[in-house]
Amino acid sequence: MGLALKKNKGFKSHLKVVQKPLKIQYKCPHCQGVGFSQGEDVSCYHCAKKIEIKTIHLAKVHCSNCFDGYDINIINGFKETKCRSCKGIVDLFYNNKKGYFISGQRR
Repeated sequence: MGLALKKNKGFKSHLKVVQKPLKIQYKCPHCQGVGFSQGEDVSCYHCAKKIEIKTIHLAKVHCSNCFDGYDINIINGFKETKCRSCKGIVDLFYNNKKGYFISGQRR
């Protein structure tokens, strides 16, 4: 019995946690359309042109209207997003200390 416990502990330590990839939000430089993509190849939903990814950052969004909070990835320095619940505009600011974007209040 002791051997089985050691074997299970060793097995669990080698397991990898597979996480669902976050959505990538983009703004098309060609048509100014905004949308989401799930993969590495980002194409605009509106004009179907490929969008080059220069930078990708995590954004921790917390809506001040409906208090919904979630994480997304944004590319190429996108500065605002729409809340997924109430569709209100949420401004994003880069936090140098933490290394990701955080939401601010819209005035």
